[in-house]
Amino acid sequence: MTDDSNEKIRVIADDRERNSGVIQCFENRPELSLEIERLPVGDYVVNNKYVFERKTLKDFVISIFDGRIFRQTSAMLCSDYQPIIVLEGGMKQIEGMNVRRSAIQGALIHVSINLGIPVLRAIDCQESAELILQVARKDQNISDGSVTRHGRRPKGKKRSQLLILQGIPGIGRKKAFALIDKFGSVEKVVSSSYEELLAVNGIGEKLADQIRFIVSENRTYKYGL
Repeated sequence: MTDDSNEKIRVIADDRERNSGVIQCFENRPELSLEIERLPVGDYVVNNKYVFERKTLKDFVISIFDGRIFRQTSAMLCSDYQPIIVLEGGMKQIEGMNVRRSAIQGALIHVSINLGIPVLRAIDCQESAELILQVARKDQNISDGSVTRHGRRPKGKKRSQLLILQGIPGIGRKKAFALIDKFGSVEKVVSSSYEELLAVNGIGEKLADQIRFIVSENRTYKYGL
């Protein structure tokens, strides 16, 4: 006799998502095992394989300019899970906000192409919940029909570090290599001072200031966005 509990989709939701509407959509679903706790990264961990970050379009736009999207995607890439972003809502959310469409598109290109994190679009919280479950179901179907597949893992730690640093506007592959060669790790790069960054070949005043702005909390950016 098959134990149905082994086939359930396991979702761990961050407790800060209680009012998102997504958790409410997950409740009382017979195919789902739901736990709510504080997660160190992301909003939902599914089947101990995927980590989902859910963002409304408005929050996504704000996170571009306060640098939060860089910190969050960096943490997701460094986690043990395959990262996925669910972008919820439409353009009405950002009406009246002084943001260029090209800035949003540029951030989406960077996250999906440069960092390799899939970005799924959802109309509302119900569709966000369904997208998360669809990813889990498709993965289960693949696993049931063949050898269990594991999540996408970066090919080497240095490659992952370079991808994370290239998430900062103005840093290409050459400058990312220079930063890693100088400091040895992403952690040391983001904790370095303005003066230490200036000592790296190819890092000027504007880029050093931008790096400090992106990785620091509540800091004014001298050169503007």
